[in-house]
Formats: sequence, C-alpha cells, structure tokens
Amino acid sequence: DFVPLPTGVVAIRVPDVADARAELEQQGIAFEGDTFDSGVCHMAFFRDPDGNGLMLHHRYKPYHDGSTP
Repeated sequence: DFVPLPTGVVAIRVPDVADARAELEQQGIAFEGDTFDSGVCHMAFFRDPDGNGLMLHHRYKPYHDGSTP
C-alpha cells in the first residue's frame, strides 16, 4: 500500500487563492490553517482523501525579469 510522505506538497496554481479556497470549502474540503501571504505569493494547504499534501498557490509579485506569472 502507498503511504504518503509526511512532508512535501503538490502545488496547484490558481488565479485567486481566496476564491478557490472558498469554492473547495463549500464542497467540504478542510484546510490546514489560514491562507498564507509570503510577500510574493498566496498559499493555502489541504490534503486529498489519501492524505497527500496539496497547496493552492498564486504568485502575485513579478519575477526578477519583470514578467508576471
């Protein structure tokens, strides 16, 4: 049987973390903690039914070359 690693997550890029989180919470998904703002991106963490870590992610700060995600 597969056992998920205790650390590490799969990042899912979304246009708006708050909107995506609200939609998933309406479907019964429980998040681990509050949405986090790193100063570069917004992130929200949750787990799939098998216990794998997942993260909603949106980078809002431009990259060093000035481009945006």
